[in-house]
Amino acid sequence: MTPVKRGTDLAVAALLAVPAMVVLGVCIIAGRASGTRDSFIRSRRAGLDGRPFDVWKLGTTTSDGRATRVGAVLRRTGLDELPQLWNVIRGEMSVVGPRPLTTEFVDRYSTEQRRRLAVKPGLTGWAQVAGRHARTWPESFAFDVWYVEHRSVRLDLKIMLLTIVSLARRHRDDVVDHANFPEFT
Repeated sequence: MTPVKRGTDLAVAALLAVPAMVVLGVCIIAGRASGTRDSFIRSRRAGLDGRPFDVWKLGTTTSDGRATRVGAVLRRTGLDELPQLWNVIRGEMSVVGPRPLTTEFVDRYSTEQRRRLAVKPGLTGWAQVAGRHARTWPESFAFDVWYVEHRSVRLDLKIMLLTIVSLARRHRDDVVDHANFPEFT
């Protein structure tokens, strides 16, 4: 990771820190009021070079695993992913990069797909904005590998801008959401 990329990550995280804390507070209060079991959850994910780390998310489900009404809104808007700013600050993630997937997928990757692990995972990525119509794991991974091969500050800025536009237009349903893919085998 270049010093410019890390500096950009920290600058974006710092810029978003205060508004994110306010939004997180509101989300946690609303989630608890709607029956959400846990305010925060951790999930083991594959990071740079496949090294495992814990990604943070807002809890969105009841004790029996059903999404609450607030939880469904948090997932649809992507606000459940806001705690991952902490992962960016800690240096485990970047603002832009392939989305981190669970560790059990790593052994299933082809040699080509494994290239997505050559960079830190991101809050948003090329597959999320340019590959929003990708509906299979191979299609999504192809966008991730393309990003790894073409990454630059300019491309990262473009991805951040496209992410903001997508969220502002509320087209999250068009964004690649790996949670809706069949299991990767």
